[in-house]
Amino acid sequence: RPLEYLEVYGITFLNSQRDARVLLSPSVWARSDQSTTARMIDCHWQGSAGTHIILNSNRDDFGVAQPGMTLTLQSCSLDNAADADVGIFANQARINMAGCSVRGNNYRVQFGQFSQSVLSAQDTQFNDNII
Repeated sequence: RPLEYLEVYGITFLNSQRDARVLLSPSVWARSDQSTTARMIDCHWQGSAGTHIILNSNRDDFGVAQPGMTLTLQSCSLDNAADADVGIFANQARINMAGCSVRGNNYRVQFGQFSQSVLSAQDTQFNDNII
């Protein structure tokens, strides 16, 4: 039976690095179909330097994006990313942020979305980011 719901609590991702052997190296890659919902609660990213801090993209075996899952970040922080390409990216997927803090990051794109994606932020602070 496919995964339908996942909750993750209290994980800290510290100094995630880019892996030169692969094209994409996000700290978290949410990769499931649209029937799946995941919540990350009280999770924290500090000093990430991968291609993405969070990537929500469901690809088939040929690399073609398919409709993806919903990912909710609740009371999370994304701080001091060092040279990540994209902070948060959704491709045919949904990312919700509630009560989060995004500060002191240095990346080319803070949010990216492509092809019918939704990014929403409620009670979320963005401070001192370099874009």
